[in-house]
Amino acid sequence: MKQKRIIDDHLFRKLFENNHSGIMLLDASFQTIYHSPSAQHINGWDVLEQSQTSIQEPAHFDDQLIVRNTLQNVLAVPGLSLTCCFRAKPEIWLECTYTNMLVDPAVAAIVCNFRDVSKQKKEEDRLKLLESVITNTMDAVLITEAGPFDEPGPRILYVNEAFTKMTGYTADEVIGKTPRMLQGPKTDMQEVKRLSECMRRWESCEVTLINYKKNGEEFWINFTLNLVAGEKGRFTHWIAIERDVTQRKNEEMKKSLLSGISLIFNEPLALNLLLDKLLQRLVDYGNFTLAEVWLIGADKNRISLAAHISGIPDMKQFYDASERLKSFAKGESLPGAAWAVQNILVWDHLDERKEFIRRHAARLADLKKAYGIPLVSENAVIGVLLLGMCDDEIPENNLIALFNSFGTHFGAEIRRKQLEQDLDQVFNFAPDIIAILGADRYFKKVNPAMSILLEYTEEELLAMPMNALVHPDELVESKARTQSFVKAGATIYFENRFITKSGKIKWISWTATSGTEEGLIFCVGKDITDKKNLENLLNKVNGLARIGGWEVDLVRETLYWSTITKEIHEVAGDFEPGLATGLSFYKEGKDRSLITRKVNKAIEKRTAFDLELQIVTAKKNIKWVRVIGEPEFIDGKCVRIYGSFQDVDARVKAELNAKHALKERNIILESIGDAFFAVDKNWVVNYWNKMAEKALRRTKKEVLGHDLWDIFADAINSDSYKKYHLAIESGKPVHFEDYYQPLDKWYEIGAYPSAYGLSVYFKDISERKLSEARLMESEKRYSELFQFSPLPKWVFDLDTLRFLDVNQAAIHHYGYSRKEFLSMTIKDIRPPGKIPEMEKALIRDAKQKTVTFHDVFTHKKKDANLIQVDAQSKHIQYKGKRAKIVAINDITERLNYIQAIEEQNVKLKEISWMQSHVIRAPLARIMALIPLAVDEQTNAVDRKQILDYLQTSATELDEVIGDITNKTAVADYTGMTKNQKTAVLAQSSSK
Repeated sequence: MKQKRIIDDHLFRKLFENNHSGIMLLDASFQTIYHSPSAQHINGWDVLEQSQTSIQEPAHFDDQLIVRNTLQNVLAVPGLSLTCCFRAKPEIWLECTYTNMLVDPAVAAIVCNFRDVSKQKKEEDRLKLLESVITNTMDAVLITEAGPFDEPGPRILYVNEAFTKMTGYTADEVIGKTPRMLQGPKTDMQEVKRLSECMRRWESCEVTLINYKKNGEEFWINFTLNLVAGEKGRFTHWIAIERDVTQRKNEEMKKSLLSGISLIFNEPLALNLLLDKLLQRLVDYGNFTLAEVWLIGADKNRISLAAHISGIPDMKQFYDASERLKSFAKGESLPGAAWAVQNILVWDHLDERKEFIRRHAARLADLKKAYGIPLVSENAVIGVLLLGMCDDEIPENNLIALFNSFGTHFGAEIRRKQLEQDLDQVFNFAPDIIAILGADRYFKKVNPAMSILLEYTEEELLAMPMNALVHPDELVESKARTQSFVKAGATIYFENRFITKSGKIKWISWTATSGTEEGLIFCVGKDITDKKNLENLLNKVNGLARIGGWEVDLVRETLYWSTITKEIHEVAGDFEPGLATGLSFYKEGKDRSLITRKVNKAIEKRTAFDLELQIVTAKKNIKWVRVIGEPEFIDGKCVRIYGSFQDVDARVKAELNAKHALKERNIILESIGDAFFAVDKNWVVNYWNKMAEKALRRTKKEVLGHDLWDIFADAINSDSYKKYHLAIESGKPVHFEDYYQPLDKWYEIGAYPSAYGLSVYFKDISERKLSEARLMESEKRYSELFQFSPLPKWVFDLDTLRFLDVNQAAIHHYGYSRKEFLSMTIKDIRPPGKIPEMEKALIRDAKQKTVTFHDVFTHKKKDANLIQVDAQSKHIQYKGKRAKIVAINDITERLNYIQAIEEQNVKLKEISWMQSHVIRAPLARIMALIPLAVDEQTNAVDRKQILDYLQTSATELDEVIGDITNKTAVADYTGMTKNQKTAVLAQSSSK
């Protein structure tokens, strides 16, 4: 038994020494009477400290009272056990359980059983701190189980107060449920899927998506999901730190919406298409049933529906029922009211509201509520945005807060697009050239009119320098003009020649002014080729007739004025001007100085001049005149200056008045010089420029805002009326001429349809029509003179030598038909050997540059007969081509007759020689022999010989006389044809 007790004591001591808890025995005064060996390891007190110190003294000063009170309470009640925690030095937390066993004789002490709880205490403090942070943080905290991942998902174990404030749910309402209860229709399921995938991989994740509050309100939430692991490293919980980022997202979406609007308006589409895209974006962005844009008309009297988009199919009933209600006066219905008050209006109960004119349609479509937002540009309302919805719908993402800034931004973009569209319409549909030229003489932008006129595509014009287009004779001047303009920058007017892709020459009048961007020149050009051709034709006529001519003879020092020139100066018909008096008529000052300088320069440097100056007539009237001068030099010395003198007073004054008016007009519409007006699709006039006022004698006040056909009812069913309607119906431009009887005027008209109506350019061409009529009459007279001339005549092309026209006399004389002639060149009526002679004559004619040319040529008829012709020719312009008109006189018969006479003269010369030489010899012999033959002394033999000599001489004389008779034979040509005369002469020549 004793041995067993020893073993038990030994075992008990061993357990005490190796126990993680310490044991101390205290007496009634709380002094230590025993401590286990493990106690020193736990509390850090040595043996001496434990034996000499009361148990409460080693406790932290702040905890000594707790320890003392606990001991006093235990001491007072035998058998009582109490536990307390306190800090022992050095900063060790002890959990002590005191048990009063003083009455137990076996123990007779207060047993103190304690253990080190420092780690637990620190963890508790950390958890308390963490709980305080979680409880008081502004971010929502949500803790769930780690699983399951499939339905219904991890359950919520904890939410803090911030979560309750953010969602409206209390902790009791969400604990035990899954976070999926916060999701709804607008929750991004792709983000939810990504979150699920991260959770399945046990990865942290950050997500931003839409959740729903208890009251159904949407809000944007950003949360970070992290894992919580247990003591063994196994994941036990998910903790989500959540934050309401609705305001931030709304700002982001606001910026995105506004920037998206800007991007939409930068697309190269018509305004109505852009408005459709924008409204669709608004409907998609907000919870709206419909969206409309109403724009104020040019007359500022009404506001009209420009675009609309429906969010639901039922809205078709709304628009079907309100088909005719697409325009309101200011203050009328919601669009007009928002325009009038210039503030955002919210109207509910639309199906019952009397002010809402479309209430019947709203009732059919169940439209209950609408917002009217004024669209503002430059502090003025230009339209109204209308957004409609049903009662149970709430505008998404606080879109209402955007309306103030949105209305201004949207309005500015619409106004900008309207201006761009107006400018593009003018630019693309203007009949005249509109272009932007750079200082490098490359075009930066050209309109279709320029491409059409010059026959190049827009890409070709932009890729080639202006040098390639300008006529070579004007290239140096053109370059200098560009350099001067870039430096000075003033508005200038000039005319020059351009060459088209096919090689045609086009005269263009230009008005150029500085562009808004440095180095750019804004140009408006007008095709004046027809005008220039008419002027050139007129100048040639005046030059030949010396109408309005003048001439300075520098050799004789005299000045000549034609009758017209004297009339312009308002002097008497017998007035004889001198060099000094001629210059004195020019207005004193710059005009007189300029003409003096130009005359001197012409004399010294051979420089021609063309000026428009003012003169003071003999009757003291001031007139504008155009004086053209051309110097003539002989042997390097100027002998005379001649030219034309034209009264241009009316034209110049008109041009000056036009230029003065041009300064006050729009740089585009007014600078093109044509009358212009525009109507909408209801034929209501919304633009009427000053030229239109002048051309049609109607003021803007009379026309703007009114139906075009109410104003011009007398034009209904006219050609213009039909063409305008054709343009609107077909969507294609029309160009035509029309006579307006009430004003007795002809107009050239171009009408260009668009999505919003019709733009019309027109100009008065009455003078041109009159000129064309006169020209047609002149051409008719020319044709009659040409065709009915008895002489063969034709016109041929100087460049190709091809026949362009022939008259009946030429067809009859040469034997070719008109069709055959027009397929031939003038080489085809020449013998091959005579073609070089013809080519030399053409070169000689070109060098001499004479008005007429006269020469004799050999021609070949269709029957191959050759004829000699006397040809007279003159340079002309024939249907735009350099040509010559030729008159032919067949001189073949005359030349043959002359040749016959010349041959007869040769024979007479031969007879004369024979008379003086051949006849004289036999005659002399006869005269010498006759005396010998009659001499009686001559014997018979001699006489016979003499008679033989006489016979021989007589025979010789007879032959000579016969030859003379033959040579003197002259044919009688009277009554013979040309061919008979030619045959007789040929026979005579053969003899």
